[in-house]
This record gives sequence, structure tokens and C-alpha cells, in this order.
Amino acid sequence: DLWYQDHLFINQQAIRSGIYLDTLSKQKIVANCMLDLAFQYIRKMPIDNGKFLQNCLREAYKYYPKQNNIYSYFIYSEYLKCLLQLGLGNKKITDFVTIQKNEYLSSIQVEYQRNETYINQLGYTEMPAGIYQAMLEEHEFKGVIQKKHNISGKEKRNLIIETDK
Repeated sequence: DLWYQDHLFINQQAIRSGIYLDTLSKQKIVANCMLDLAFQYIRKMPIDNGKFLQNCLREAYKYYPKQNNIYSYFIYSEYLKCLLQLGLGNKKITDFVTIQKNEYLSSIQVEYQRNETYINQLGYTEMPAGIYQAMLEEHEFKGVIQKKHNISGKEKRNLIIETDK
């Protein structure tokens, strides 16, 4: 856990709320699979009435009684953004004042802001771009070492110790 805290910009509030470094039950793992399905659905399918997505989210929420599955809130925000963009495009609205005059679009925007506020209350913070880039470079370096020593990802070896091959 300490490595994750040190390298992935995870704060104490995020740990206390359970959005990171929490043990998952079998039910929560299945719930996360439903969320993966919902996320891919949003990426691949045009926005429709959202019934399938809402069903996936509703079912997954049942297994997180603390209401702390950060992934589900990300998906919900993405869905709301898609609805808002679709509505803006259909109504040809380009400014904030006009959004506020449209009851439907205004309600979506308010719900989006409420969801984003809740995500922040759970302790989520964006990982700074520099830290993310450094993490990618570290993993790339480890991959080079594995290739150099002809080690597959399935083998259990300590990559800190040099081996002669």
C-alpha cells in the first residue's frame, strides 16, 4: 500500500473513504465487471436513453453500501457529459446563459456538478501529469529489463537482482 500512496498520488481522505486501497469482495469484483461493461458501452455505442447504463450503475451501487465506488461516479459523469453535449448540439446552444434557460439541460448540468462534487468529497484528486508520465517511463524501463533478461511476465523473478543469462 505504501508504494501506491507514494507513487500514485493517493491522499489519506481517498483511503479513508475507501475509493483506493480497499479490499474487494467477490461481489464487488463482479460489480466492477458490470462497470467495465458500462464504460465500454458508453465508448462504443451512441448515447441512447441510458437504460442499460443506468441498470449497470444501479446494480453495481448495491454492492457498495458506503457509496464509494469511484469508478461508477466517473462513468456517471461521463454519461452526463455525453447527454449534455448531445443536448447542446441538438439545440445549437453555445453559451452558459442559454443552458440555464433550458430546464432539461440545466438539470443535467446541475446533476453533473453534484456528481463531480461528490467525487471530490470522496478524496479523489487528479494525478499530476508529471507523476503520471514518470510512472509510465518507470514501467517502460522495467519492460526493457525484462526483455534484456528474456523474462516473460508469467515468470516470478526479482528484477532487482541481476541474473546472468
